[in-house]
Amino acid sequence: MNTEEKCEIVRAIDEGIGIQRQKVPDGNWTDVTGKDSWLNFDMFDYRKKPEPREPRVHFCNDYGDYLSDCAWRTKDKAKEAASRTDLCAKQIKFVEEIEE
Repeated sequence: MNTEEKCEIVRAIDEGIGIQRQKVPDGNWTDVTGKDSWLNFDMFDYRKKPEPREPRVHFCNDYGDYLSDCAWRTKDKAKEAASRTDLCAKQIKFVEEIEE
C-alpha cells in the first residue's frame, strides 16, 4: 500500500467506517475490531469494508422432467425463451444466497 492508501485507512477508522484486513499476500478479508485495531501494514493489506449488496434474482424454466440450463434476470425473459420451444414450462425464481 502506498502512503495515500494508508492515510485513507486511518481516516476511515477516524470517521468510524468499518475496515477489513487480509494477511499478505493472499489471506481472507476479515473485519478489524477494537481488539485488533492496531495497524500493521507490513503483515496485512487493508480496505474499507464493502457495502453489502442485495442478492441477485434469477429465473429458470422447469419443463417437468428437467430444468433449463440457462437462467434469466426476469421472469418475462425466461417465459419468452420457453415459448420458443414446443414444451410448456413453469418459471422458477432463484434468489442468490450471500455468505458472510
